Amino acid sequence: MQTESVTGHGPRAFLSRRWNRRVPLATIFWRDMIVVASIVNVVAGALGLMLLGLKVGTVPSLAVLFAPLPYNAFLLASVWRTADLARPAIADVYRLGATLWFLAATII
Repeated sequence: MQTESVTGHGPRAFLSRRWNRRVPLATIFWRDMIVVASIVNVVAGALGLMLLGLKVGTVPSLAVLFAPLPYNAFLLASVWRTADLARPAIADVYRLGATLWFLAATII
């Protein structure tokens, strides 16, 4: 099977660069996960609660609330994969932080 190179600025390139360890670990953790994904989760949570308050229904409200879950899981896996390239002590800190963030983002 041939591996194709993904270039550009679209969603596919964004995902490919992170999955293939072409983005620094600190960038994935701090910018993508802690800042951007946290904002996405807060917005999804607020929208989910608004839908619940508007009595749209439980299923649509939960669907909106948990919509970021696949993205969160992808970022968690990307941090874990990219941490393989870091020193063991640094890798462990990032992996622990990413795991705790993922659990908090999923539960809260």
